[in-house]
Amino acid sequence: YSEPADKSEDAKIKEPEKIVKVDIKGAVKKTGVYELSESATVDEAIKLAGGVTSKGVTSNINLSRKVKDEMVIYVFTKSELDKKQSANEIVCEIPKCDCETITVEECVDNGKTSNDKTVSDSTKKVSINTGSLEELMRLNGVGEAKAKAIIEYRNAHGLFGKLEDITNVPGIGSSVYENIKNDITL
Repeated sequence: YSEPADKSEDAKIKEPEKIVKVDIKGAVKKTGVYELSESATVDEAIKLAGGVTSKGVTSNINLSRKVKDEMVIYVFTKSELDKKQSANEIVCEIPKCDCETITVEECVDNGKTSNDKTVSDSTKKVSINTGSLEELMRLNGVGEAKAKAIIEYRNAHGLFGKLEDITNVPGIGSSVYENIKNDITL
């Protein structure tokens, strides 16, 4: 009786590839939730959704990035992207967050990764569309419960279109909004 020299190789061969679900929205031909292997790229996911429409742009998206389970990929139109870039907003591919934080490497700011110290600078406004639990909790009057509610709301309803939309989040009324409106951005 002899055993294989390297058991780890046998284990790798027999493991089935994990399937992940990705929500594809925006300027694609067929929006929806798609199942892909975890080794698939964002480019493959967009192609599975029928590709980008004639108005869609992918210049802000890392097409070679691997997909993640519960990831949301939003393809902007040129006019949407121009508006966001002219306002110096961060354009993101945001995974659904059941975790404590969304890592900053999920974002791209006009082609620069947000590992740049200027994006995580604590004096900057907090993005209600991309802010982590910790970042949202830095806002005056927003504790852990309200920060989680903001993240859950944006995961369920998509990105906030305007700052005032945060008042649609349960627990965030006009008084909380008045306290934080100067410290938040989209």
